[in-house]
Amino acid sequence: MSILVTVVTFLLLLSALIIIHELGHFFTARAAGVKVLEFGFGFPPRLFGIKRGEVLYSLNAIPLGGFVKMLGEEDPSDPRSLASKSIPIRTLVISAGALMNLILAMALFSLIFAIPRDVTVGRLMVDEVAPGTSVAAAGIQAGDIILEFNGRDIDNYEDLLFNARLSLDSESSLVVEGVSGSQEVTIVPTRKANASIPGAVKVEQVHPGSPAALAGLQPGDTILEANGIAIYSNADLREVVTEHLGEETTLLTEGVQGTREITLVPRIDPPEGQGALGITLKLDYDPFIAGIRFSSELLDAHIERRSEPIWKAIPLGIKRSWETLVLFKKE
Repeated sequence: MSILVTVVTFLLLLSALIIIHELGHFFTARAAGVKVLEFGFGFPPRLFGIKRGEVLYSLNAIPLGGFVKMLGEEDPSDPRSLASKSIPIRTLVISAGALMNLILAMALFSLIFAIPRDVTVGRLMVDEVAPGTSVAAAGIQAGDIILEFNGRDIDNYEDLLFNARLSLDSESSLVVEGVSGSQEVTIVPTRKANASIPGAVKVEQVHPGSPAALAGLQPGDTILEANGIAIYSNADLREVVTEHLGEETTLLTEGVQGTREITLVPRIDPPEGQGALGITLKLDYDPFIAGIRFSSELLDAHIERRSEPIWKAIPLGIKRSWETLVLFKKE
């Protein structure tokens, strides 16, 4: 039932977006003096239609949006055809659908900012800094608090993630607070932030009686390789382990006992919450800021009820719409 509800909801939302898109074409064409022959809800075959004035409003069998049929989209012989209009008018009519979707996005974002909402806020702390990285050279240390990113306050990890993605491959400023006060450093967020940082995967907990415990793996150990494959993220380790469930697997680790190889067999059906190896890993280094691992919990975390007055919500909604377009381009 839940799958059916999800599918129906998706179709309704998709149809609504397409109808709004087509309304942009419809109203712009009418305003420009272009004759609209049909406004269709859904796609043919047609179920039935009602004519109002010179426009046929039809309901069609395939519920995936709609369409606007205009007179003479390629034939300029009729003065009310689309093809007879000037290039600026045709461009406006054709682009009006996308413009309507953009206006809708601005309106929805503005509404989100205006409606009261609960936001988890606190102080985002650096848990670990990888040696030899640019952030380590800049003086960022474990325990530092992230205050700002490109002049914007950082209240939680989502704020940092959004701004880092928005600034991919561009110089950005990061303001941090540590034991010696606040400092501003320059970073360049990138998708391949940690591709060359060894020891990124660190064990936080080892469950008693698990394959990892029996092999001697300890909290604080880092996993450098699995079956000869370099491991740079938790996902890398999961991929190798998943491919070798029930098979002997060799891990190259580094810890208080130095660098060593251990052999274990990942469990096919482990106890709930333990995983195939029986370990809990620390969070990955940040995916966009090389060499920083953030704490999984905010300091002084609390819930704030936030909303903006409409005169502030509208410009914020317009700005967020633009930033979303930038993110799509960068992705």
